[in-house]
Amino acid sequence: MSLNTPYIAGFWRRLFAFILDALLISMFCGLIVSIFSNFLHQHPNISILAGYIYVILYFGLLNSHLNAGKTVAKQLLKIEVISLDGKHLSVPSSMVRAAVLFAPMCLMSLSAYFSNAIFSWGIGLLLICLQALIVYFYIFNRKNRRSVHDFISKSIVINAQQNHNDPQIPSMWAKHKIFAALTVLVCLVSGISSAVSQEQNNEMTNMQLKEMQPEILHIKQISDTNFNFFDIQINRPKKLNNPFFAQQFVENLQRINPVLIDERNEIFLILRTQLQFGLVSTGQYSTYTVEQTRTGLKVVEQASSEFNQISFLSINF
Repeated sequence: MSLNTPYIAGFWRRLFAFILDALLISMFCGLIVSIFSNFLHQHPNISILAGYIYVILYFGLLNSHLNAGKTVAKQLLKIEVISLDGKHLSVPSSMVRAAVLFAPMCLMSLSAYFSNAIFSWGIGLLLICLQALIVYFYIFNRKNRRSVHDFISKSIVINAQQNHNDPQIPSMWAKHKIFAALTVLVCLVSGISSAVSQEQNNEMTNMQLKEMQPEILHIKQISDTNFNFFDIQINRPKKLNNPFFAQQFVENLQRINPVLIDERNEIFLILRTQLQFGLVSTGQYSTYTVEQTRTGLKVVEQASSEFNQISFLSINF
């Protein structure tokens, strides 16, 4: 519970409400993915954006005056969202609140699909900073538990049984702004150092490889002194367990840019599909090693697996 403010919804109530709502939403998202799997795999951008819109609609409409500021889980936990003047949020304000809150969770994977590497990196870093601020203010702003999405929408979450006609909302500790700025600075430094230390992909090579194998959506290379690792995201799950497709990739890469295929090092490939819709992420992958033979490089399949998860590993409330 927040300090000296019993009417402000506490940490655990909001956490449990979020988890319950996330589970409820994920059931619908999983159903959509299972029905439209082939189409969504071929159009991952549409899947990400459509899922994001669905999440915004669920939280935006139910947290507004249309449903007295309560999602399904908030009704069970007896908490609600109100504006700073004690009224329930308008639909536009509630939509903006939901859009800000869930942008990092629902849109992070979208940055991988931008053709411009710098723009992609910038969007990803922006979302990471936003996520860090949301979590920071929620955890450490104990006086009123308001975070970035609440500041923007001028809202607060309270216990539903309390009278909110004239809410007395304590001010946030002024030094939180300093610590929040330091949090963003840490995220920026970490993101920049990671980008600098990581070997950059050859964009021209990637474009040529995608033209030769249109199923390829995204290629990421990680190199070290002893190995070369290629992470290849594709839009056709049927190609995952297809050594011929992996073999073709290696041969194309060797033809276009042989420097990237160093036969003295171990070479690993991972072919994967990844699909996100709202709060649900699903995917499959197959791993391959590349061996040197008398006739040239040969791809050997090692393992394959799949995963399904609800995407609140980075926690929002």
